[in-house]
Amino acid sequence: MTLRPLWIRFRRNRGALLGAAVVVVFSVLGLVAPWVAPYDPLTQNLAQGLQPPSFAHPLGTDEVGRDILSRVIVGSRISLAIAFASVGLALVVGGSLGLLAGFCGGRVDSVVSRLLDVWLALPGLLLAIVIIAILGVGIDNVIISIALGGVPPYARVARGSTLSVKESGFVEAARSLGAPDLAIILRHIVPNILAFLLVQATLGIATALLTASGLSFLGLGAQPPMPEWGAMLADGRPYLISNPQVSVFPGFTIMLVALGFNLFGDGLLETVTPRKAR
Repeated sequence: MTLRPLWIRFRRNRGALLGAAVVVVFSVLGLVAPWVAPYDPLTQNLAQGLQPPSFAHPLGTDEVGRDILSRVIVGSRISLAIAFASVGLALVVGGSLGLLAGFCGGRVDSVVSRLLDVWLALPGLLLAIVIIAILGVGIDNVIISIALGGVPPYARVARGSTLSVKESGFVEAARSLGAPDLAIILRHIVPNILAFLLVQATLGIATALLTASGLSFLGLGAQPPMPEWGAMLADGRPYLISNPQVSVFPGFTIMLVALGFNLFGDGLLETVTPRKAR
C-alpha cells in the first residue's frame, strides 16, 4: 500500500492531527530548547523567587527565582529524551522476543509466552522502582527500568503480527525457493510488522513519559537542579496553594504532551488498521 491513501485516512482524524501537532511542536522545542529558552534554566535569583506570571516571566518563577518557562522548555529535551530512549529500548527487546517466538513457534513460543505472562503480572511502576532501588537513581537507570517494564506489549504485538505474516503466500514462496530463515525475517517479516510496532511505540511514549515523571516526582529520576517536568512538579508541592504556577505549568505540560502522543497513536492505529479490519 502506498503512503497517499494512509495520509488521506489519517488527516480525516482531527484528533490525530491535533496530537501530531503537539508531538511535532514539543519534539522540535526539545531540539532547539537551549536557543529558544529566554533565561538560563539553572540560574538562581532569590530576589525574584516565587514571582507570579508577568511580562518578564510569562509563567512566573520558582522558589529560587528560576524562570519556569525556560525550565519547561529545556525540560522538554530531558523528559522526551527519557521517553523516546526507554520506548526505543523496549521496542528492540520486546520486538526481538516476539519475533523469535512467532517465527520459531513450538517450545520457543511456549517459553517466551509464559515468560511474558509473568512479566505482565508485574506492575510497571513498581517494577521500575525495584530496578532503580537495585541500580541506583539517575536518568540512565530510569530509562532501563521503564524499558524493562514496557517490553511485554511490544513482544505480544510482534508475536501476533509474525504469526500472521508467516502464513502469507510470499513467505511460503520465499521458503520454497530455499531462502534462509534470516533472509525471510529481514526481508519479509520485519518490514510487514514494523508499522504495528511503531504504532504501539507511539502509544507507549505517553506511558513512558508519565512513568518517568512519576519516578522523578518521587526523587528516583532526574536530580536537582535538572529541569525535568516530574522533578519540577515535586519542587512545587510546598507552594501549591500560595504559588500554584510552580507545579501547575509543568503538570499541565506533562498532561498535554501525553494526550498528544495518545491522540497521535490512536490516529496511527486507526490509519493502519481501520475499524472494518479489526
